[in-house]
Amino acid sequence: IGKHLSEEPYFYIMPLYAGSLSDQFPQIVGDTNRIIPIFSAVLDAIEYSHAQGVIHRDLKPENILLNSDTDVVVSDFGLGRQFDAESTRQTKTGFGLGTPLYMAPEQITDAKNCSNMTDIYACGRILNELYTGGLTLGHIDYTNVPPEIEVIVRRCCELRPENRFGYITELKLAYQSIYDATVLTEKLGALDAVVTKLSAIST
Repeated sequence: IGKHLSEEPYFYIMPLYAGSLSDQFPQIVGDTNRIIPIFSAVLDAIEYSHAQGVIHRDLKPENILLNSDTDVVVSDFGLGRQFDAESTRQTKTGFGLGTPLYMAPEQITDAKNCSNMTDIYACGRILNELYTGGLTLGHIDYTNVPPEIEVIVRRCCELRPENRFGYITELKLAYQSIYDATVLTEKLGALDAVVTKLSAIST
C-alpha cells in the first residue's frame, strides 16, 4: 500500500495481516481442506520469488501471514538474497543463518551457499508440520501424515540438495496433482452416493 524504493531511506508498506500460520496451527493441523489452499499459496509466493531470482532462506510458519485461508502472504525476506548476488551478504563462509527447525543441512553448514533447494527443504518441513503439529531437530515424524503427502515431504527433505525437487515449480506440480486427485475422489464419492439413492428409488 506504499513504497519508496528510488533512494534512501527505502521502505515498503504492506497491509496489516491478522496473524501468522504459527498462530493458526491448533485450528489447521491435519485439516486437509484448510491446508491445501494455504500451502498452495505459499508455493505460489516462493515460485514468484524464485522467478525473480530471490531465495528466502528463513521460511517458517511465523513468516507466513494470513487473514484467511485464501489471503496468504510470505513475509520477512530479511535473510533473502538474489541468486549469484555479488552484493554484501549477511552471511559469512562457514556460518549458518536461519531458523534451525526449518534449515536444510547445507544451510546449517554454510548459509552463504544456499540455493533454491534450501527453500524447498523448508517447504517440506512446513508441510510435514501442518499434519503433525510439531517438529523436532533432525528426525522427521510421519505420524498422521497421509502417504501421498509423506512422499512429497521425503523428497523435499532429502539430505542432499540434488535429490530434492529441482525447482519449486516441480514441487508445486507434484502437490497440485495430489490436490486434483483428492478433489476427483471427493466428487466421485458424492456421485456414488447420488447413484445409490437413485438406485434405491428406482427399485
